[in-house]
Amino acid sequence: MTITTPALTETWSISGELILNCNCTVFCPCVASLGKHPPTEGYCQAWSGVRIDKGSCGGVDLSGLNVAMLLDIPGKMERGNWTLALWIDDRATDEQFAVLESIFRSEEHTSELQSHHDLVC
Repeated sequence: MTITTPALTETWSISGELILNCNCTVFCPCVASLGKHPPTEGYCQAWSGVRIDKGSCGGVDLSGLNVAMLLDIPGKMERGNWTLALWIDDRATDEQFAVLESIFRSEEHTSELQSHHDLVC
């Protein structure tokens, strides 16, 4: 996967553990369908945490860091227009922080991130 931001164009890889909870009335159909199925309530409000066991972007090691998110998604995930609050591990260096922010925050790649969720599960 390649992310393109004004500051960064690198291939990234993350493996670890994902925890997710949302306002759907049953198991999140959005995640199970990779964003193609609508949320059961018509919109998604979720929190998520990612423990990065092994990860890198370019030459930046992301292993051992954590990321948490609050998400507000109006409709299907694949349509974008998400509102995101992002918390990045305070042990991250400035460079690691910038890379993680680029991976998890990039509006340009929101649907790409969703379609490759196996990279963070």
